[in-house]
Amino acid sequence: MSTGKAHEPRTTPRNNLPAPRSSFVGREREIEEVKRELAITRLLTLTGVGGSGKTRLALEVARDLVEAYPNGTWLVQLAPLSEGELVPKAVAEALEVPERQGEPLSDTLAEVLRDRQLLLILDNCEHLIEAIASLVDLLLDSCPRLRILATSREGLGVEGEIRWVVPSLSVPEQGRRTLSSQELEAYESVRLFVERARGRDPSLSLSPHNARAVADICKRLEGIPLAIELAAARVGTLSVEQISQRLEDSLKLLTGGSKTQMAKQRTLRGALDWSYELLSEDEKKLFGRLSVFAGGWTLEAAEAVGVGGGVKEDNILDLLSGLVEKSLVVARGGEQGDVRYRMLEPVRQYAREKLEEGGEAEEARRRHADFFLALAEEAEPRLQGPEDTMWGKPCEGARQSEGGSLLDTSERRRGRASLTPRGSSRIVLAHAWTYGRGQEVAGGSLGKGWPGVGGSKDKGSGGAVLADLRSVGPRSSGSGGPSSDAAKRRSRDR
Repeated sequence: MSTGKAHEPRTTPRNNLPAPRSSFVGREREIEEVKRELAITRLLTLTGVGGSGKTRLALEVARDLVEAYPNGTWLVQLAPLSEGELVPKAVAEALEVPERQGEPLSDTLAEVLRDRQLLLILDNCEHLIEAIASLVDLLLDSCPRLRILATSREGLGVEGEIRWVVPSLSVPEQGRRTLSSQELEAYESVRLFVERARGRDPSLSLSPHNARAVADICKRLEGIPLAIELAAARVGTLSVEQISQRLEDSLKLLTGGSKTQMAKQRTLRGALDWSYELLSEDEKKLFGRLSVFAGGWTLEAAEAVGVGGGVKEDNILDLLSGLVEKSLVVARGGEQGDVRYRMLEPVRQYAREKLEEGGEAEEARRRHADFFLALAEEAEPRLQGPEDTMWGKPCEGARQSEGGSLLDTSERRRGRASLTPRGSSRIVLAHAWTYGRGQEVAGGSLGKGWPGVGGSKDKGSGGAVLADLRSVGPRSSGSGGPSSDAAKRRSRDR
């Protein structure tokens, strides 16, 4: 029975969100967490390294929340802007707010939006932080029903802001057991790679034949969505196995993104170039020098390696904090109550390139080896005494994180005529110590080919190798090694 009244269809609040062109893989937990955070704050900034998926996550959240904001959900794309003065104009154009003669546009925006309940998405803020922060500060003060969701490689620094770090996609865990195809599909990075690869080769599927290579790709790219999509774009030209083998130089391999995107979104190098150019000169120097750490490091280690060329030890903390803020370095709490830092592997490869280009690589590696030598000499007499438990963990931690890096240093110096017996022994000494107490170290293997080092085929503990290496000769003050005072101070790295 009709009531005689025409049914009025429910209208969706206005928005300018682009329609998605590809599937959104995973991130279910992240979407819910961002929604919860946005419900309790008026300014939420999604931060993360370039290519981590900040924009895509923000758009997915915004699409889910369209109905929650009666006055709309509006995206402002800030990456194309080159000057801070253009920020208010970009926001006004997205919101269709006309300029008023004789009135600053930021004031016009504050007046027009005063009573509106809307969600404003400010995308790619990092290169115009000050101008954006100034406008955001004004709008939040003037518009009590306004919510802002920003994406940036660093926070805006506005009062009331909550910063939410966008994590990498889940990746297969390190381990000896090869996972089955079904087990691998539980990881978001694997699903993303396979799905994007099918866009290049529809016949591709995860199988026992390619499972290990796919898992290796995802682990080595550390779950960075842009990197994984660019790797998948090589399918068809290269096999999955060939892609995996070429990731030692991921920056050369990971190109070929959409031609309609900005340069920073077409290649992994472009994404990292964008971040690198926003660094101060001293931040650039420290960024390159920290690439010598293959695993992770502490503040004390950064102070040992990062100084020089105008960078003072007292400034390292602020510079390192800046790299963390700009999402180029990851900080995590350590087991011993300290904070440890690391770079995602593709970022480290980029930083290593910059270090080589600057001609500082050899010096940075020497400082790296010196630092661990100082720890080795302090740890060695304690490894078999009452303090062995306390020193055992740092030995194992150093072995896991820096053994490969020290070995890389030794390989680079191997066979050079300019390398003295003392110099060669110091590199091997530091490397030997990273094997820790109770580990078997082949003196002949470590010392083979080095002037004045090793040659014995006998095996012994790390402590025995330390003693053997010291016999090469006394350490001179000109060897470049840390002083005893520095050694004591830097022992806090354990």
